Amino acid sequence: METQNLNKKLDKICKKGKAVGVNLALFDSKGIIYNYNYGYANKEQGMKSNNDSLYMIGSNTKVLTALAILKLMEEGKLSLEDDVKKHIPEFEVQSYFEYDKISIKNLLMHRSGLVSDLFHLILGKTRDYHEVIPELRETYLTATPGKMFSYSNVGYTVLGIVIERVSGLSYTEYIQEEIAKPLRIQVHFLLNEEDRHKFASSVSLCYDRKGKAVEDNLSTLLPAGSNTYMSLSDFIKFGQMFLRKDGVLLKKETLE
Repeated sequence: METQNLNKKLDKICKKGKAVGVNLALFDSKGIIYNYNYGYANKEQGMKSNNDSLYMIGSNTKVLTALAILKLMEEGKLSLEDDVKKHIPEFEVQSYFEYDKISIKNLLMHRSGLVSDLFHLILGKTRDYHEVIPELRETYLTATPGKMFSYSNVGYTVLGIVIERVSGLSYTEYIQEEIAKPLRIQVHFLLNEEDRHKFASSVSLCYDRKGKAVEDNLSTLLPAGSNTYMSLSDFIKFGQMFLRKDGVLLKKETLE
């Protein structure tokens, strides 16, 4: 009965908000406690929203990036106190502040002082996230590293490049091999129209307030956010890792 009442309340919220599709679950370490699906992932194709629909996970990609860094740390391939320049020697940024270094830990905690975004790089459809390194040479720190929290997509993009330099794999290869496979989840990096076309039967679309399908122009550089897709089923398995702390991917103390 409580579930039915909650379903009705959520139905009312979705209708009032003119939501096209909603996919929601509450879960614990053992499984799903409550699951709710509403509407469509792809209204044009009559594709109902369900736990296997693929949604862009946006900045949750940063959690994948952070886990990769921690895994490399556990393997002794880097330290959180490492200067970024140790792994990316050509890394440079201008500054009005005197400082010792920008550490891996600074980047992880959004305390690097790097700018939030490089919008001309993000909006340039033909641009590549590796271009963040030469682009940063023209920017200035917003604060002394370690002194101030300031959310930075750019910082996590730099972490993605650190992962590549240390592991010898591309960012997407490392995430697939070292994060997704051990957790038995599917992470899809749909970087272009051709990639998205392959998953047309399961990828959700973006809709405006009038329910019209639109292109999603909200994007970030890959290791920081956009073009990463997961289903709710796999996202739950991902979340359960933090609840179980069973050492499948990282040591218990690292997860804590």
